[in-house]
Amino acid sequence: MKKIFTVIIIILILLLCLTWWETPRREVCGEVDRSYSVVLDAGHGGTDGGALGITTGCKEADINLAITLKTKALLESAQVHVVLTRDNEGSLCGEPYSKQRDMQLRARLINDAAPDIVVSVHMNSYPNASVKGAQVFYYPDSEQGEALAGKIQESFVMHADKENKRVIKEGDFFLLRTYAGPSALVECGFLTCPEEERLLLEQEYQDIVAYSIFDGIMRYLMT
Repeated sequence: MKKIFTVIIIILILLLCLTWWETPRREVCGEVDRSYSVVLDAGHGGTDGGALGITTGCKEADINLAITLKTKALLESAQVHVVLTRDNEGSLCGEPYSKQRDMQLRARLINDAAPDIVVSVHMNSYPNASVKGAQVFYYPDSEQGEALAGKIQESFVMHADKENKRVIKEGDFFLLRTYAGPSALVECGFLTCPEEERLLLEQEYQDIVAYSIFDGIMRYLMT
């Protein structure tokens, strides 16, 4: 079953890449045929583990990083330049940990990179263990952020969970606020839902989540 799934993913990536190369790239500030650049932000890190799994106690930060690295590999296979805010388990500010300092460093990295888009990867939590489903947020009044969030949300429904009824939502998150370009924050699922926690810890499902984010990003870039 895993071999079949892997073959399907490879075929989908190849088809998407073919479409990508046949589609004219956007013209920005008079520049034509410019490569795209994406910043992927794996939320939390270091002593800030984020949300915890309801049954295993797994750390959100670890799953965020795993999915971010998988998404990076997919984007690079489509010739997209990717910048990561973090590529290991640590925080950006080191120890002693400071949330404010960590976020400031992420914001500086993003603005220095000046990417086409920013996508921040997170896991959700809620007191009610039955609540589940991926949901994507965008900065209020950002039309391009809304469009990006919409593409990623659509991809989650197509590839990860056809029963997901969640819709994109405005969110005044620091990283969305700190960059003028299109950005989205992806809550990939609820670690407080035992069913979704189990899935999010599986490599195979992480591959599906990463592909959903990748597919949404590519469909946004190609419009």
